[in-house]
Amino acid sequence: MYFRVDAGYSFTWVKEGSEYELFLSVMNLLNRKNVYQYFFEDGKWKQLSILPVMPTLRFTWRF
Repeated sequence: MYFRVDAGYSFTWVKEGSEYELFLSVMNLLNRKNVYQYFFEDGKWKQLSILPVMPTLRFTWRF
């Protein structure tokens, strides 16, 4: 079973003929260790999980 929650927010404003955008997102907000892949190593089955909580910040300036 796979479950993940992502959230994002974008704020845009215009000033003196330029447009600015500030974007913040958080991937895997619940920090679930969802299995990406199973593999066999050293006589045992192991799992590889996706990344933990991953914040992203982006600023864009359009002129």
